[in-house]
Amino acid sequence: MNSARNSQVDEAVQAFQSLLQALHAGATSEWMDLHLTMPQLKGLFAIQRNGPLTVGLLAETLGIGLPAASQLVERLVQSGVAERNEDLSDRRRALVCLSPEGERLVVRLQQVSRDRLTKLLSVLEEDDLTALIRGLRALAGAISTNRLTAPISH
Repeated sequence: MNSARNSQVDEAVQAFQSLLQALHAGATSEWMDLHLTMPQLKGLFAIQRNGPLTVGLLAETLGIGLPAASQLVERLVQSGVAERNEDLSDRRRALVCLSPEGERLVVRLQQVSRDRLTKLLSVLEEDDLTALIRGLRALAGAISTNRLTAPISH
């Protein structure tokens, strides 16, 4: 990459980080009031995104060992945000899913972020919003065509 291109990429990264900070700043109290650790939140969102999972598949999804995943599930169940259910296709396994309370929590956290983003976007001028949409679509396209899955070299 040439110097001008590197500069643009750095500017985009800084702008993106500023955006994330602005989004999180408005939702901080909602997130800070949670009585869950970061690994527990990751587990909660992994279960929500991937549906009922075995402990082994949750471990694989999160990139952690089976004992750590078992402990994580136990803490989520004790917190009331997840449940263990018998796998009807293989009764030797248990499936982990969100409890109704866990579902409500995930939906609430996602809604807080969505509401904050909507408020921020609503103050943009039409030209800026159009340019942002174009840029976000380009980034999503780069991701979906697997152009970003190869190791990134500098």
